Amino acid sequence: MTFGMAFLLLAALGSVVLFGKRRHVFEPERIAAGEVGMWQAYYGGRRLRLFGQLLAMLRRQFGLSWYEAFRIGHLLARSAMRFKDVWDDYEAVALPDLTAAYERIRRATGRGFDPAVVARAELAWWVARRTPGEKAPEVVGRRIGELYAAFYERQSPDFAQAGLLRARAAYLRDQQEDQADWEQIRAMLVDSYRLLGGYE
Repeated sequence: MTFGMAFLLLAALGSVVLFGKRRHVFEPERIAAGEVGMWQAYYGGRRLRLFGQLLAMLRRQFGLSWYEAFRIGHLLARSAMRFKDVWDDYEAVALPDLTAAYERIRRATGRGFDPAVVARAELAWWVARRTPGEKAPEVVGRRIGELYAAFYERQSPDFAQAGLLRARAAYLRDQQEDQADWEQIRAMLVDSYRLLGGYE
């Protein structure tokens, strides 16, 4: 094999790895494990690991290529980091990148949701988690359920229950802090994502 042929073969393989989509299979156990990994990296202050976990989770949850996952992950991470550093005017700070991220998810997956509506629903539960009087799991869970309803473009009691389980997992982590029972948190997230499996 000549050098030119070898280079072309490597370039083609690289394109497949970078731009090739992952076969979309919604796996609650793996998605839950990915979310736990993201939470552990976030609370441990490991930003690079957090970003890597985010990219893997985007590919796992939506079947994205690495290239798509990177573009979307960059927007989501930037939105989250900006949100983390402010305590007011959340929409101006976090919403533009969130909306752009969901627009790219919509295009990449062929779904029909309204990116602006889904982004606002995402931001609403972020805000609820840090707002006195709203950060109870029941309130945060309802906001997450509204996010699922907007994303899947339908109503279902499964969304409210999935949201509540995810909110309870987050609340348990907050209560336990450095002594978090990650296995219990993972199990709650698995149950949450299983409720969404029938809508994929």
